[in-house]
Amino acid sequence: MIFRGLACGSVSKVRFFPMLPAPEQCFFDSYRAARAAFVEAASAAGAKSETFTHPSAIGAAGEPIQIDLAAFGRAGAPRILLVVSGTHGLEGPAGSAAQIALIRSGLLSGLPDDLLVLLVHALNAWGFANGSRTTENNVDLNRNFIDWRRDPPPNAGYPALHEILCPRDWTRESLERAKRSLDDWIATHGRGAYLDVLLRGQYAFPDGLGFGGEGPEWSNLTLKRILRGWCARAERVAVIDWHTGIGGYGEPFFLCFNAPGGDLQKRCLRWWGQPAAAPAFSEGEERPGYTGLVFNGVESLLSGAEVAGGVIEIGTRPVDEMLAALRVDRWLRFAAADARSDADRQSLRRDLAEAYCPQDPNWRASVVAHATELHRRTLEGLQAWH
Repeated sequence: MIFRGLACGSVSKVRFFPMLPAPEQCFFDSYRAARAAFVEAASAAGAKSETFTHPSAIGAAGEPIQIDLAAFGRAGAPRILLVVSGTHGLEGPAGSAAQIALIRSGLLSGLPDDLLVLLVHALNAWGFANGSRTTENNVDLNRNFIDWRRDPPPNAGYPALHEILCPRDWTRESLERAKRSLDDWIATHGRGAYLDVLLRGQYAFPDGLGFGGEGPEWSNLTLKRILRGWCARAERVAVIDWHTGIGGYGEPFFLCFNAPGGDLQKRCLRWWGQPAAAPAFSEGEERPGYTGLVFNGVESLLSGAEVAGGVIEIGTRPVDEMLAALRVDRWLRFAAADARSDADRQSLRRDLAEAYCPQDPNWRASVVAHATELHRRTLEGLQAWH
C-alpha cells in the first residue's frame, strides 16, 4: 500500500510510494483496447471523466474517435500535473501504458487538496486508431500549436527537400536515388541543417513531412477546451507529453521546452535529472527549432500560470532509423493502392508499429518502471514548488 507523510506545521507534505504494475496490465496495442483499459482503470480509481468524440472521423475498425480525460484530485486546485499520451498516434500504445501505469500505481490516491492530475488519453486518437503518426489531415499534431492569428513560421529549406523525402515510389531504386540526393544536400548544408528542416515543422506542403496544418486541428481545440475547463485557477503546471523514438533503447530522453538556463528548466532538472537539460537532439547535434509544440499551446493558453516540463521520450531505434520511419508513415498514407502488394504494405505497417512501440517485454517493462518513477518525482516536485 501507499504510505502518506506527516503534517509539518500548517502544511501537509505527502510522500509518494508507488506500486509497480505489470506491463501486461498497461500495454494494449490497439486503440480500442487501450482506450477501454484506460477508461476502466480511471473509473475504478474514482476519477472524474470526460469524453470528447470527433464529429466525423472514425477508426480503422469503424470505431468512434474519442479523446478521454481522467481527472484526479480537487477541481480548481492551483497545482496541476498534465499528462498527455498519443500526440503522435503510433506512439499511443506506450503513452497510454504510462498513464494506465500511473493510475494502477496508486500514486493518485489521497492527493493533497491543492493538487490536480489531468490525464489526456490519445490526444491524436485518429492516428492511434488508424496506425499513423499524424492526424486525419496528415498533421503532425506536435507542430500544430502555433498562433494561427499570424502567418505560420517559415521553413525555408523544406521545399528543396520535399521531393527527395517524399518519393512517389517505395522501391530500392527510388530510395537509392533519394539517398544520393539527400547525401549531397547534407554534404552542402550539414546534418544539423537537415535535422532542423525535417523536424522543425512546415506549413506549405499538406502531403509532406512535419506538416503543421492549415489551422488548429480538432485535437488541438479539444485540448484547449479541456484546459479552459479544468485549469482556470492554475498557478503552477507540470507537463509530461509522452513520446517514443529518441534516446537509448528503453531509456528516457528528456526534451524540456522551458527557456534554457531559466528557473523553470532548472526545476525540471530537479524533477527528472540532469538529462532533462539535454541541448542536443543527438550527441554533438543542436536541437531543431521546433514550432507549434503541444507544450507551446499549454504555455500560451495558461499564460497566467508558471508552466514547466515538455516531452519525455522512451528510446526505441537509432535516430536515422526513426527518421526513415517518418518517411514510411507518410508514404503509406499517400501511396497509390497498387504501388506495392498488400503483403508488402502490411509488412511495412508492422515494422512501423514496432519502431514506435516494440513488442519486446523488457522494453515494455522499462516503460512502466521509468514512467512510474518519473510520475512520482514530478508529483513530489510539484508539491514542493513554491
